[in-house]
Amino acid sequence: MPSQLQLFNTAFAHLGESTVPQITGDPKPANVVKAFAAWPLALDTGLARHPWLCGLQRMTIARSASADGDWQYDYVYELPVDTLRIWTVKEGNTFAWERSTVVTGAFVGRPVIRSSYAGPLKVAIVRRTIPELLTPLLADAIGYELASRLAGPIQSDAKLAAQLKDKADTAYALAQGSEAGEHGGDDIVITSPMADARSSAH
Repeated sequence: MPSQLQLFNTAFAHLGESTVPQITGDPKPANVVKAFAAWPLALDTGLARHPWLCGLQRMTIARSASADGDWQYDYVYELPVDTLRIWTVKEGNTFAWERSTVVTGAFVGRPVIRSSYAGPLKVAIVRRTIPELLTPLLADAIGYELASRLAGPIQSDAKLAAQLKDKADTAYALAQGSEAGEHGGDDIVITSPMADARSSAH
């Protein structure tokens, strides 16, 4: 399975840059420093695009005992701090909900669901995961994603950045298609969270 080093080197190769033998030493080469700066958003953006099986988690959550509701939604449900996207919120009743946040300290907070339903809620979310758990096709897409974000900082080449982003989009589509046969007995979660929220409110 891919490592962070392999994904960095994949991105460097897409840019025509030299690969590196390791990314943990100090001082770090300039390109590695720039890759570390771009990496968190590249990974999170890629994972948030689709309910990838490597990042999808289903759970039942009870309403928070510490976070207060507001005038529109009475109840708050705390999500894991590494939640990247909500894909479904299911229950037998029809109810409205929306993603939100609560502040838990100075510059500290967490994602939540605000809802008119007293719960508990059954949710399917995408959470941040480690590179080693990415499928090869998803890793390929995120390699292009990272390269597209580095084309500007490393080479000041906006045209190359756009080309690499297009290649990333194509690679994401291939990765998404590859997962179509890796589940059975139920449909994969592919609906829009915003569409679900709006439809459940009526």
